[in-house]
Amino acid sequence: MPLTAELQTDIAAMQAAVAAHPGPSIVYLCNPNNPTGLLLPKAPVAQWLAKASPALQFIIDEAYGEYAGSDFQSALPFIQNGQKHIVLTKTFSKAWGMAGLRAGYAIAAPEMIAAMQAQASFDNANLFALYGAAAVLDDSAWLAQTRSNNLEAGAIIIATLKQLGLDYLPLNASFIFHRIKGNNEDYRKRMQQAGILVGRTFPGLEGWNRLTLGTPMQMQQVAKEMQRLRLEGLL
Repeated sequence: MPLTAELQTDIAAMQAAVAAHPGPSIVYLCNPNNPTGLLLPKAPVAQWLAKASPALQFIIDEAYGEYAGSDFQSALPFIQNGQKHIVLTKTFSKAWGMAGLRAGYAIAAPEMIAAMQAQASFDNANLFALYGAAAVLDDSAWLAQTRSNNLEAGAIIIATLKQLGLDYLPLNASFIFHRIKGNNEDYRKRMQQAGILVGRTFPGLEGWNRLTLGTPMQMQQVAKEMQRLRLEGLL
């Protein structure tokens, strides 16, 4: 589903598509969204979740929720209030720093979880990942550190984007979505030549780049390269 002119998830268009479909539907929502990092609009989503038919199922992906600002509205309260048509998915791959272990989980009504478990393989998670997940859940200091590092790294890039006069979207994830000048593929190749990998081109979003944040030290190097490209008239 294409984004709106403001790069926001088009809830109205999604609702229209569901209404036009004669059978059961599953709606997938990502909050914060990927690749933009924007939060879903609160009121339209809340109204849809509250009024949706039981035949309409929602999968709400909150992979980047731990990075989101104070305006973030999780779907968890809707599930806690008894709505059985919502599955909330989470991952340890982002703020918890366990990307290589591929560990995640879902939150939903007990009957929904039971239905999903009936279709899952017995070995869908490895023991090492499960022990790691249990360990980080008990380590609030680790989560606070990763979030702090992300904010520091983001601040470095945001300052550079402001200096270069390049628009960017709010930081609600472990990446920043920002404007570039010129062709996306050319920019990607120029950065790769400097040993920096930046995001691919997303359909309909030419002129925007998704930059994953590394450590603050790494982002200092990215900032220097962006400034160098500007001096050469390439950014």
